[in-house]
Amino acid sequence: MAGAVALGAGAGSFKSGPPPAHTGGFGEPTCRECHFDGGLNEPGGAVAITGAPGDYSANRIYYLEVTLHHTGMLRAGVSGNLMSLGAVDFGLIVDGAVVIVENVVRQLGSRQHHLGRHLTIEERLQAILAASRQVGRPMVFGVAIITIVYVPILALTGIEGKMFKPMALTVIFALVGALVLALTVVPVLCSFFLSRPGKESDNWLVHSAKRIYEPALRWALRHRWAVLVLAVASFAVSLFLFKGLGAEFVPQLDEGSTVLMLTGPASVAIDTSLAQQRKAEQALIKEFPEIAHVFSRIGTAEVQTDPMGPNLSDTFIFFVPPAQ
Repeated sequence: MAGAVALGAGAGSFKSGPPPAHTGGFGEPTCRECHFDGGLNEPGGAVAITGAPGDYSANRIYYLEVTLHHTGMLRAGVSGNLMSLGAVDFGLIVDGAVVIVENVVRQLGSRQHHLGRHLTIEERLQAILAASRQVGRPMVFGVAIITIVYVPILALTGIEGKMFKPMALTVIFALVGALVLALTVVPVLCSFFLSRPGKESDNWLVHSAKRIYEPALRWALRHRWAVLVLAVASFAVSLFLFKGLGAEFVPQLDEGSTVLMLTGPASVAIDTSLAQQRKAEQALIKEFPEIAHVFSRIGTAEVQTDPMGPNLSDTFIFFVPPAQ
């Protein structure tokens, strides 16, 4: 994703002076349980888009947004782990900022070309404001669509809820924080870092992509009803396939057996531990008629690296088949 962001930020090559020196991000995470190295999932992606002033403006959002979504995690009691932070992609955060910067670069170049001279400070600020407003609403709808995708995950319960709720909350915090910063901070940064006169143009890759995309877009607009019918048919097929997926997100395991671990005092002797284990097995078989038989293992671990003394025992319980 970082590569795609680097392409998008470089599509409008607004030439200007060098950006200020890279000062790094916020090194300390803001969630108490977040053992996270500086709040960067993809530090290489952060460096990849710092080559131009517009890229630099979009890049700053990442470091600011990390603080926001970590603060949201802290307030919501979400721990920082691989499952929650692993879903926060670099491109997911800076996409909105890149859209704003791209349109600002395009509007500044177009306005300057139209007037045939360098823009004054007031004209440049007006162009930045108009460009931000132009893409503000579509960007809000785009972020809202992505956010809605994660909302159903919050309704999960049981094991799947414990696994995926932190991920959904973290992504929602990141998207909302990135949207707020893209609408407020990015235009201000553009007014500082895009202050010198420049020329807006497409690079060769974007130009090649437009040669393919523009004819396809014109065809879709001319045959809008065919495209709409195709989209509705695809959605109907997806609903039919969804009905056959089953209702369980995490299937329950039913192997007909379970393991019960009994723990005694650390100073217990092996004979005493053996007597207590026999008493426990007899009580289990007497109390629960569903148990077919049991056997135990005292002081013997599954692996050699897991020490297990005579005070610890594994009781393997096998149940009567449901048919009986």
